[in-house]
Amino acid sequence: MAPGPGRPHALVTLLLLALLLLPGCLTPREEPAPTVRVSTRDEARLSVGLLLGDHAPLQEYNAASRNFEGYSVEVTRAIAEALGLTPRFRAFSEENLSLALEAGTVALALYPTALANGTVPGHLSHPILHLSDSVLVPEGSPVARAEDLRGARVGVLAGSSGETWALRELVMTGLVPGENLYRYSRLADAHEELRAGRTDAVVAGAYPQAAAARAHPSLRVAFEVPTREPLGLIVRDAALLDAVNGAIAGLEADGTLEALREEHLRDLHP
Repeated sequence: MAPGPGRPHALVTLLLLALLLLPGCLTPREEPAPTVRVSTRDEARLSVGLLLGDHAPLQEYNAASRNFEGYSVEVTRAIAEALGLTPRFRAFSEENLSLALEAGTVALALYPTALANGTVPGHLSHPILHLSDSVLVPEGSPVARAEDLRGARVGVLAGSSGETWALRELVMTGLVPGENLYRYSRLADAHEELRAGRTDAVVAGAYPQAAAARAHPSLRVAFEVPTREPLGLIVRDAALLDAVNGAIAGLEADGTLEALREEHLRDLHP
């Protein structure tokens, strides 16, 4: 059948309309920016950020099971369960974890060291553990107390309670020259330098130091520094903080936290 006189115009109109609509069909929709509420609630999930690296026994990645493990991780799982959520763990560099908190990409963050409120974006929860520091030295070192570190090369984590103690008790007392205080951003690097003989001692958290001594028989814990710093979670949202603190209180009251300490920290008590 021959097309009527109006048919070409109708076809042209339909073609133009399709061309106008086609780009919108091909362009992916922009995902909304992540938001954080007490119900964090990205499909009933709680987005949790932690630091890259091995921070045993508090947090570490098990390559075999492809899961994050450790005391802080299991406490976070218990908190999420108490809130009716499933935790989703993601690892970041220290700088990017802070940015993720600020942007709302994660609802809370785990750090392997004690942090003062205001050090990173967010709010510090009630403590899930109190941390002390210790002094790690090579096996065979005569160091048994602070006075034995006179003139030593001492490694510390930058910004940690161990650095504060070393400055106060070693540098300011004249036992260790300021240039002999070596600051590291990763504890693994400080331990590696100690094993290589480039430093004489490392002052850091007692739990990871004890774990390092167990993993490397060439190292031993010389003595402990009872700093008793509180370890908490960093929570981005104030309303979520109330829920997290309530869950922590419940886990402390019903014995869950003590059971997790016994499971993960039993042989590493400072």
